[in-house]
Amino acid sequence: KWDEMLLGFPGPTCYVKIAMAVANESHEIPVLDISAMFGSDEGKIQELGRKWDEMLQKVGFAVIVGHNVPVEVGEEAYGAAKEFFALPLEEKMKASIADHYGSGGYVAKGLEAVGRSMEGGDHKPDPLENFAFHEEGLEPAAAVAALPLAMRTTAQTYFHHMSVLLRKLMELCAVALGMPRDYFVPFYQTHPSTFLKVSHYPAPTEHERLQPRYGAHTDYQVLTILRQDPHYTARNGGLEVLTSGAWVSCPPVANSFVINVGDLLQRWTNDRWLSNVHRVAPAGSDDEHVPARLVFVFFSGPASDQVIAPLASCCGEAGPRHPPITAGEHLAMKIARTQT
Repeated sequence: KWDEMLLGFPGPTCYVKIAMAVANESHEIPVLDISAMFGSDEGKIQELGRKWDEMLQKVGFAVIVGHNVPVEVGEEAYGAAKEFFALPLEEKMKASIADHYGSGGYVAKGLEAVGRSMEGGDHKPDPLENFAFHEEGLEPAAAVAALPLAMRTTAQTYFHHMSVLLRKLMELCAVALGMPRDYFVPFYQTHPSTFLKVSHYPAPTEHERLQPRYGAHTDYQVLTILRQDPHYTARNGGLEVLTSGAWVSCPPVANSFVINVGDLLQRWTNDRWLSNVHRVAPAGSDDEHVPARLVFVFFSGPASDQVIAPLASCCGEAGPRHPPITAGEHLAMKIARTQT
């Protein structure tokens, strides 16, 4: 039971502060205004980089505001996706190209078990359905063509804005690591591994209330950009991050995105930055009504043929902790574990 929830925006850096009565301690998911990245004040940019480095080392998560993505881009994509997921299953299945997760297109409820991507993870199928877009929202072509026009066009616009934001966030990563701002550009120039997963969590059935709505896991690639459901107000059944051994709620913040480090970025930074465990929490056993939840998850990584080795600036005297691996090999290995 949450005893206290405080949201505030006193300055460039603030926090979503969650206090748990049962543990009698507070935890913080940092909130950062990144608007300096769109300006030319080098001092502010360097200070922002310092804060970014600190956040990704400690928590591996941050909530960003000041990101320059228009509010209407997310709201229009949200409205169109909500209409799509309200369609009968047989209509949605017209946009399905495979009977498993990972190929893109529509994936029905029960075909993904993200907990399997972790050693000893939960093997239960996740009670959600989703649609995944690849290649600037144009692929898989057959599945995208089967979508209603509104979802197709608004998702492609959203995908474009996420790609632009990603470039700025990778610049911020370079600043935070003391590297040239364009250091990561070559890794993403040709066919970067980016895709947009629109995930719909139906209201849980009675027998699903004690099961996580999405199993505990870490993300697989470099940075994840999450748009939470701004209309979700339930106390339970939302995003939680494992911090200091406790599950910490990360409730929606107006006009924000949640950013987190993926496994490949932790490996790339030689474990300097943390790919942290997170989940979508169970609805719980109390009488609270837990509604449907609709989120947009933009996963990003380098082109699949790019070789990723620990950055020299992160290795120190001890040297690299991980051998080189291509981005494609790493991702394929992770996705293969999640199939039901």
